[in-house]
Amino acid sequence: MDARRNRIVWGTERSVADGSLSALVASLSGDIASKLGAAQSKLYDFFYYLTGSPAMKGSPDFATALGAIRLHDREGSLSATQRLIEGFPKEPDAHVLRAFALLMVSWEGGTSSPRYAEFEEELAALDRVDPENPWDEIFRNLFLCRIGRSREAIQSFTRVLGRADLTPAARGNVLSLRAQSESQFADSAAAIRDLEESVRLDPTNDISYVMYAYALQRMRRLEEALIRSRQAVALQPASDQNQAQLGEILAGLERWKEAVGPFAKACELSRRQSFCAELAHALLKAGRAAAAARAAREAGSLPESDWGTEALAVYYAEAGNRSEAIRMLQRSLALGLDDPELAKTPAFASLRGDPAFRSILAEMDKRIAGKAP
Repeated sequence: MDARRNRIVWGTERSVADGSLSALVASLSGDIASKLGAAQSKLYDFFYYLTGSPAMKGSPDFATALGAIRLHDREGSLSATQRLIEGFPKEPDAHVLRAFALLMVSWEGGTSSPRYAEFEEELAALDRVDPENPWDEIFRNLFLCRIGRSREAIQSFTRVLGRADLTPAARGNVLSLRAQSESQFADSAAAIRDLEESVRLDPTNDISYVMYAYALQRMRRLEEALIRSRQAVALQPASDQNQAQLGEILAGLERWKEAVGPFAKACELSRRQSFCAELAHALLKAGRAAAAARAAREAGSLPESDWGTEALAVYYAEAGNRSEAIRMLQRSLALGLDDPELAKTPAFASLRGDPAFRSILAEMDKRIAGKAP
């Protein structure tokens, strides 16, 4: 504005279809800085808001890949990101999206997932095309948390947060990830500080609220977690992760009848064994034994994972089928489970005198000790 002459000298305008305030801020501030002649260093954005080159931005595969990732559509994101890196092999943003798609499909199986090696290869590819890109380190940190090496992850997330080349949305995401690890060590004050800042920096991103709810869950502040989880579902109801988290919090509050709906939606959206097994457990606790048995059989027919078979073990233990519960736990152990809270799981109280269960716990303790930093 020219205030003396009351006229507009220059302006810029943007609109975003998905309502992302953080993406809008980053785009507008870049335009303004460029117009004013300010020198701009490269900034790394949260992967929901990546654009890449103009050619990649105009690609149908880019729009498909980004849409699938935002919906947590694992298979859709895999196929779209494969096409994207084939079309744009030198685009760092294409490799970031591909790495995240592989992370999603590898997550439930952990390092034993058939796709984990491909995920590592993709991180290496990202590092080759853009050695300064922070997302390879951030994604690798997520797997450190997955296998219980959270102290290392906190140190690495703190190092990433010391960078000056992150957009507010990217910084907000890293803060929320660090908070997850902080909450594991009962550092609730630090976790809440990081989470409040994360939500402030990216207030329309459902991931910010998902992470907030997970941390509050771990702190056993379930009523507060429920509020944050409902916010995540309101922002992105088509996410299986958001629906499953809402079901888990309602289950933690023993509001089993309410938990059935979100778990059913998560199972329908994802076809993941863990979510479908949790649906079976919720149905059982809600007094719908026949429907629970059908859901458990369906979950048992889905691709196995360590978390999925553990969730089925919970169902069978609650249903009074001790032998099947033990079998599922043994299978879960073989698939790589390292749950330090296994012995405390209320559903397994009836198994504690069983020699097979004690053997599972002993093997679990040995495995967790071997992974300690």
